[in-house]
Amino acid sequence: MEITWRFTEPEVAAVRDIVNKQSARNRPTVQQRQSRNIDLPWTPNLTQESLWHALVLGFVTTQQASGPGSNVSQFMDTAPFTLTYAACKEVESLGGISSLESFVNATLLKAKVGRRKKVVPAVIDAIKRLEAKEWIFYQRYAEQLLVQRLQPCSPNHYQLEREAAEYLLVFKEIGPKQSRNIWQYLGLTRYAGVFDSRITQWLRKKLSSDLIVLNANVLGDSAYYAFIEAMIMDLCERAEVLPCMFDAAVFDLVDDR
Repeated sequence: MEITWRFTEPEVAAVRDIVNKQSARNRPTVQQRQSRNIDLPWTPNLTQESLWHALVLGFVTTQQASGPGSNVSQFMDTAPFTLTYAACKEVESLGGISSLESFVNATLLKAKVGRRKKVVPAVIDAIKRLEAKEWIFYQRYAEQLLVQRLQPCSPNHYQLEREAAEYLLVFKEIGPKQSRNIWQYLGLTRYAGVFDSRITQWLRKKLSSDLIVLNANVLGDSAYYAFIEAMIMDLCERAEVLPCMFDAAVFDLVDDR
């Protein structure tokens, strides 16, 4: 079976307009996305702790509110960050896995971050994987993406962006959206967008056809996510905007209501 799509000029214009309007309004997410993911020159921050911080972001933003002002957002923006990799390793070295589990749970409880029954095991599993071998692969993908990030934008960069996102699925509680959010948060991607119900709802309103394929409940499936991603990339290319700016514009529009 082959599925094709064709966008009308008003549909293309709607994508172009939302990015232009949110940029003109100096909306925070759009401004941050422009400086972190697109502007050159750019100074990267790819330490072991920054990579770990991004991974924790993926764990705690799964299936819970994480917009501006949320407990999750405040927790991730805390300076200094409390759930560092160094802190976790120190607790583990002194008291073992049980102490580490208690430390992670207590830290999340204090920050009022939900889903601890899912997040705590994910953090523990990630530490075990990273110590075993995954630091090598994680850092290698970060370095490869950095090479692309320091170049002018090119749709050809999507192939590596998607490969790097799919690699992160080895970690518990990381799905297609979270895996792309991690790399985007680090400033390393432009084409592998972060799409959720806010994006699908906006598209349903703006596209002239009733696209039954736009189902946010299925975005956890990697193949389906890649299909929607390809469609949105095509739409953004026609509108001459980057997918990372499109998702930022929609998120800012929704969060401002």
